[in-house]
Amino acid sequence: MTRDQKPVSEDEIDALREGMDQQREEIRGALAEDLGGDPSDYDAEAHLNARAGEPVTDGGEDASELPEDDPLFTGDPLLSPEDPVDETEIDDTLYERE
Repeated sequence: MTRDQKPVSEDEIDALREGMDQQREEIRGALAEDLGGDPSDYDAEAHLNARAGEPVTDGGEDASELPEDDPLFTGDPLLSPEDPVDETEIDDTLYERE
């Protein structure tokens, strides 16, 4: 990249996008040929759009399996001055001491 580079024109951006779209088609075709299936099976954008409305959770759990009263999701504060947690309680929880 040069210091005195001119701005990229809209036509250049459009040409790059067309090239990227063509490359995506070629890659999907190659994947279908090598791995089987239809090139549309390897369309990541379509796959992500189809799943856009699904809830996302940590740990691979289905969000419908989480308890409704889980303190992480109720909006209530987890810690408060009226209910402090001491280091021993945290250590016991983290390291499963009894």
